[in-house]
Amino acid sequence: EPLKEPGTNGNLICTDGHACCPEGVWSCSIGDGITFPCDNGDFIENPTGEVCPPEIPVEPKGCCEPLKEPGTNGNLICTDGHACCPEGVWSCSIGDGITFPCDNGDFIENPTGEVCPPEIPVEPKGC
Repeated sequence: EPLKEPGTNGNLICTDGHACCPEGVWSCSIGDGITFPCDNGDFIENPTGEVCPPEIPVEPKGCCEPLKEPGTNGNLICTDGHACCPEGVWSCSIGDGITFPCDNGDFIENPTGEVCPPEIPVEPKGC
């Protein structure tokens, strides 16, 4: 789903690259820029999953969307932890579990951004 692509539309940023897995979910690299954990439990080098056609973009709200939290609702998994940045974007750790790149370009230790109130869940489309 293009609206869930890391680094776009307020989605978390993958510091070592991201790719679409064969089952249609985005994944952050394990740190080498070519190997990605996919939903089926495999680690795949340079996966080439299909990206769905774009939908109407959603503006970020200034808080982290609970439905976009890494590891939930079909969203990619951050292997070294995730946090909500102050500007309302989920971010994967740079590898130490404490430091996170945020949209403003800063690396923040243990960011404490606000999580938006929950909305009605939307089923993932599988692409």
